[in-house]
Amino acid sequence: MEIRQLKYASAVARLKNTALAAEEYYTSRQAVSKSIQHLEQELGVTLFSRSKHMELTDAGRAIIPKVDEVLKNINELEFYARSLSSSYEGLHVTIALTAFPLDYLYFNSRHRTMHALSEFKDKSSRTDVNILHLPDAAILDAIKNGTIDIGIIQGSITEDGFKCIDLSQIEMRVIATVESGLCDLEYVGIEDLKGVPIRTPLDFNSFYIDLIRRCREHGFNPLFQDVPLNDEAIYTFAKAGGVHIQPYDPCMKDAYPENAYLPFHPNDRMNLPLSLVYQEGTVSPTALKLARYLARSAK
Repeated sequence: MEIRQLKYASAVARLKNTALAAEEYYTSRQAVSKSIQHLEQELGVTLFSRSKHMELTDAGRAIIPKVDEVLKNINELEFYARSLSSSYEGLHVTIALTAFPLDYLYFNSRHRTMHALSEFKDKSSRTDVNILHLPDAAILDAIKNGTIDIGIIQGSITEDGFKCIDLSQIEMRVIATVESGLCDLEYVGIEDLKGVPIRTPLDFNSFYIDLIRRCREHGFNPLFQDVPLNDEAIYTFAKAGGVHIQPYDPCMKDAYPENAYLPFHPNDRMNLPLSLVYQEGTVSPTALKLARYLARSAK
């Protein structure tokens, strides 16, 4: 049994696709498939059903979590050994998180990605991990010019040279004051947003492109309004009936009880993928380790 086999099996379980797993490890689809077949032969069980998607079997669902635990332990051993090396002077990784109103509440200690970042820092104590908050477009520009190593953005990209890995799905909610007429609704439908001022987002990502399309299907354009980034302007905008649409975390209710966090109607719900991105070919080995650590932790 080889470490490579375990890494490939873990990636296929996460991505449900051998081709995507091969891309992640810069190898061929055939190499991934063959490694997994050899692993299954050694273990004496079938880990994946070979259907349209590589779905885990019952045995696979029992074994893959143990595989992931083994890979985490291997990472810890590598970090620990490196920290003991007399030639090791410490490493630096800069990661930027997508910025939006209340992002400091969404990316809290309970968030899976933030928890994984904290774990990584604890297990590699001499690696300095610097965390920034930037708009998505700024993150991509910073990766291109080498200012940052890794970015976590809303949506996904297909730009040449970038690796994009889905981490999770973000629930988007409509945020209004508790006095808003929308609070009388159990759910907010697309048609309920007609004529309602919506704070212009920092980035017109895939969610907002889809929102605009759906609004037009209902016969209207969303009423975006620029609002300065200061508390007074935001409060005035909200009191006048304006709303924000952004990622939601339950802790926001405790931090801002004067707001209502209204879910979309199930027929209109539009989740937004949270994706990890880096530039292939130029990413440092340490940054690549962090990227893979976050990807595994997102499962």
